Amino acid sequence: IVSCGVPQGSILGPLLFLCYVNDMPISVKCKLLLYADDSALIVSGSDPQAIASLLSKELESCRKWLMDNKLSLHLGKTESILFGPKKKLNKVESFEVKCGNETIKHVKSVKYLGLQ
Repeated sequence: IVSCGVPQGSILGPLLFLCYVNDMPISVKCKLLLYADDSALIVSGSDPQAIASLLSKELESCRKWLMDNKLSLHLGKTESILFGPKKKLNKVESFEVKCGNETIKHVKSVKYLGLQ
């Protein structure tokens, strides 16, 4: 039973969603990109472990905001990616981003706004 929301595919759905999540960027300290129902957290730095730790913290803040606003984060669709010089990326042994007890899948490429 759905207790709140709008029907999927409705004309007003995207506009209402954007109005609803308009203050979401206030909940995180990193850069948050929002477009329609796609979102991305952007964290930068030189130490991959520090980046993973900060990203985990920001992702948890984002999840808390969503829960407080009766929304949810689909962790099955959530992915992490590292950008940088290939030489430096090849030296990274592990990059583990977590949200709660869930480990976020690390990928080499992502699909964002329908583009790979």
